Amino acid sequence: MTDKAQAALLKFGTVVSVTDAGRVCVRFDDLDGMVSQPLKVIVPRAHRDKAHHAPDEGALVACVVDENIEDGVVLGEVYSDVDAPATSNPALWHWKMADGSEFEFDRDSGRLRIKTSSDISVETSAAASLKAATDITLDAPVVKVSNNLEIGGGITQGGGAGGKAVFNGLVETLADFVARGKSFLGHRHQENGAGSQTDPPG
Repeated sequence: MTDKAQAALLKFGTVVSVTDAGRVCVRFDDLDGMVSQPLKVIVPRAHRDKAHHAPDEGALVACVVDENIEDGVVLGEVYSDVDAPATSNPALWHWKMADGSEFEFDRDSGRLRIKTSSDISVETSAAASLKAATDITLDAPVVKVSNNLEIGGGITQGGGAGGKAVFNGLVETLADFVARGKSFLGHRHQENGAGSQTDPPG
């Protein structure tokens, strides 16, 4: 172990530049504004899995450096009087982005909330499954399905909105079709005069 490693110091400073995804330069005001060489930022994973979330310029960070401030690492950002915590609830795992987007998980209630100011994209090279114990609500002016749609249960149009269904292609059913209680396959007409009933549609 080197002397530099033995003489480690805990210092707090302000990020003045992000040199790349894994290094930042830090200003230490208690050392007359001295700016460090690029310091490595500690990340959750950096080998087979990769994690990336560099500190912002202006962020207050905690650092472990040698006694000459020549080498060290950035442990992470810390809250301050200027940058207060986004929540006071210790049960929340909460991320709030500069653009207003939020990711929040409440470990007490089990509730997950995601809010974003732009598009959301989820992609997999295999199958995807979304399962709920009660119901799933899709609330948007238009819900689009770009390819084939299979429905294992029934379809109910309701909620008081009314509306109609419009199809540009063939509509086919392997069973009967019922409109206002009248069966298409079982529907008959009485011939004019004394005629008998017509045969059902063939």
